Amino acid sequence: MSGSVCIRCRLASRHAVYQHSQYRNIFSTSRRLEADAAVPKSSDELEAFIRETHKQNSKANIKTLSESPSLRPSHTRDSVPLDELLRSPAPQTPPIDIDKLLSKPSWSVRSLLPPANPPINGEITPEKLHHLLRLSALPQPKDAEEEASMLETLHAQLHFVRDIQSVDTEGVEPLVGIRDETEAGLERETISLDSPEIMEALRNEVVQGSNKRPRRKRDGKLQTQGAEEWDVLGTAGRTEGRYFVVNSGKAEQASE
Repeated sequence: MSGSVCIRCRLASRHAVYQHSQYRNIFSTSRRLEADAAVPKSSDELEAFIRETHKQNSKANIKTLSESPSLRPSHTRDSVPLDELLRSPAPQTPPIDIDKLLSKPSWSVRSLLPPANPPINGEITPEKLHHLLRLSALPQPKDAEEEASMLETLHAQLHFVRDIQSVDTEGVEPLVGIRDETEAGLERETISLDSPEIMEALRNEVVQGSNKRPRRKRDGKLQTQGAEEWDVLGTAGRTEGRYFVVNSGKAEQASE
């Protein structure tokens, strides 16, 4: 038996598969071959037979689709036609009064500041203040007024730190550094081969040798004007010609 399948077998197989589906009327063949039907002998007859079958199938499919009740658009009480949806107006939202919205602030920077009259008996006592100053190797307050000023400043700093620590940071990725870590900021700080400085430096290099080592060009002159015009011996207390003199311990002992 040859490996090729005749047109009669292909049409019969397709008809046997599609007749069990729910759309068998749509995809049914319009021209059925009987067992004793003549098979196209030449290639021209075969091509004409395929074209005719395809044409008849297309007409039958269009007619069956238009007549099939299961494929017709149906309107139930839960379904709304598309034209009615397009004609229906969008839900109106009430306008926002900007002045009324801004007249009631939800937060103020004053919440980060300590009260105007801090408690006298706070957690930082004068004894603790003196102890902290000794640990930091800082001078002690000269009088009671300076001590009260230090306590007030320390109380304000502790109040600010506690407000910062009370912020809920759950789910927030911590900062690696105090810098712009957005995509635009990282792209601006990234050094790549497309940077103008890198491209200018690469243009001034020449590959030499079998190991392809880059060498910088020495064509241009270095701009040293203004960089070496300062007086080197201007701050020296004692000079000798083009040198400055430093008195060492051995020289002093020898002179004695």
